[in-house]
Amino acid sequence: MGKKRKEGDSNSAEAYFQVGYKSTGEYGTTKNKVIKKSYVRLQEGSYDSDRVYDNAWGTDMRRAYKSRLNLPFVACIANWNFVQ
Repeated sequence: MGKKRKEGDSNSAEAYFQVGYKSTGEYGTTKNKVIKKSYVRLQEGSYDSDRVYDNAWGTDMRRAYKSRLNLPFVACIANWNFVQ
């Protein structure tokens, strides 16, 4: 049996939005433009997830998500963005 994972053993990045609604201008978006997609990216040591784009999440939401086991002695960079 492997070691049981616990809280803090992983890093993650998440971005989500509601389909068809115009943005407010926050989070780097342009006000009144519809968000077409989102993406997240995790980088930790030599690991790079590249961009992970969103998928359908429920009936009217889209979500991009990536998680990875934490390497405790290496800095992790997680970022996200919206594409309009």
